[in-house]
Amino acid sequence: MIVKKDELMNGLDFIRNASKLKEREVWYLSNEKVLAGGSAEMIFRQVIDLGPRSFSTYCDKFHSILSRIDSNEVEIEVEDELKICAGSARSGLRLIPEREDFALPPIPETFDGVNEDFAKGLEFVLVSCAKDLVVPALTCAQIRPGSLDSCDQYRASHWDLKETIHCPEKGFLLPADIIREALRIPGGIKGINFHQDEGMVHFKGGNGSFLSCYSYADEMIDLSNIFDIGQDAITVQWPEGFASSLRRAEVFSEEGANKTVEISINRGIIKLQSSSEEGWFKENKAAANLDKTVRTAFRISVQHLQDVLAHNVPAQIGRNRILFVGPNWKHVISTILTAAEGE
Repeated sequence: MIVKKDELMNGLDFIRNASKLKEREVWYLSNEKVLAGGSAEMIFRQVIDLGPRSFSTYCDKFHSILSRIDSNEVEIEVEDELKICAGSARSGLRLIPEREDFALPPIPETFDGVNEDFAKGLEFVLVSCAKDLVVPALTCAQIRPGSLDSCDQYRASHWDLKETIHCPEKGFLLPADIIREALRIPGGIKGINFHQDEGMVHFKGGNGSFLSCYSYADEMIDLSNIFDIGQDAITVQWPEGFASSLRRAEVFSEEGANKTVEISINRGIIKLQSSSEEGWFKENKAAANLDKTVRTAFRISVQHLQDVLAHNVPAQIGRNRILFVGPNWKHVISTILTAAEGE
């Protein structure tokens, strides 16, 4: 069977994303004409015709030998091993005996079309998914027909979808690791199909790529009150160059998983400061159109603030958290109040 080397390598690249894949096995299913690989949580599939016989072999070695072949085409033959031929070069890969779980869940016949807004929403809420498994539901995003939500111990994100997707009204939870893979699917996300009975979600790429994964039946905690920061919130438009100031302050923020800086506002001036055993940093920026009687001070995560500054929207500063509101999204970050300068 003669195949295009680049097409085969692209399929293997996609499957290699399954980081939890045991020994990086890759399977070829002749009845579906797909290369496949995966873990307990995710199955990656790439449509490609490699002949009439199914096989399983080692993904990394398969990819490595192909990458060292100069020819644009290779010949694939399956006997007692996987033979790869290109010009005078010959190679053989040992086959892995077929396992009982070699059969894969079927690919849906139809997919709901999703637009760029859905992918942008997934990317937006991804930043608020928790990193640890103390509360498993917080490592996920809640996907509902018209919205996306996520939260961890320090922040929460909400995205209103411009077009609804077809899924149960209460939605489903999708782990952050799976969302990252869906956003990397070759050709971009072209559709989503949710099988409620099997608890599976299927994503379709633009060039015959498919990602199938299991969703969680749990529901996220109620976030309806977390975006309410009170009536006495202070609205601040960050001055030009504030993101650069924050990067400078980060140099001397305390080391750790959640570096923080202190921000104080007094008499129309925003002061940014940080300190550590190695040194300290301070910088003042004039705040535009801010009541000079406003006075507050708080400590906040550098990374959490950097993640949202790029959206260039005003900050609504409450007593223990800061709210950012965009055209169809909301994002809130918790803060630690400190003594305002001059008090």
